[in-house]
Amino acid sequence: MMLADEPHIEANRFQGYVDGMMKAGLSISPSLLLRERGGSSSSLQEYENQIIGLLSQHDRPTAIVAALDRIALEIISAADLLNIAIPDDLSLVGFDDVGISGHSRIALTTIAQPMDELAKNAVDLAIGIAHKNGKGAESVLLASRLVKRRTTCSLKSDN
Repeated sequence: MMLADEPHIEANRFQGYVDGMMKAGLSISPSLLLRERGGSSSSLQEYENQIIGLLSQHDRPTAIVAALDRIALEIISAADLLNIAIPDDLSLVGFDDVGISGHSRIALTTIAQPMDELAKNAVDLAIGIAHKNGKGAESVLLASRLVKRRTTCSLKSDN
């Protein structure tokens, strides 16, 4: 399952999810893809309700990949409301490794970006634009790394 909310970030992360699922030989169910639209409180509440609805299903997902740690934190809250134990009942991975993700009470498994390299690229781009020899907006892919904490575990067998 993949949860995302920002179209400009979502596309590459979603493609990575699709590629990973295909490489693992797993299918993707469109009903398990949630995307938050807009930023109004009503759309956020609707999104939270969708998360709770998915987690309330008898045949709920065993694992969720969230496009942002912020979304993963919302999933933790929803799981708490429904008495779903993370990671025993639901594995969860976020993306960004924001500060609170490493807090001992949360200990979110997440994908960290190389922030120093990201900052260097941003500064180089800004300097290029300031000197009018920059190319303008450009997309740069940087290697990320998995930070394993306590929100994932091996899938339990049905036996």
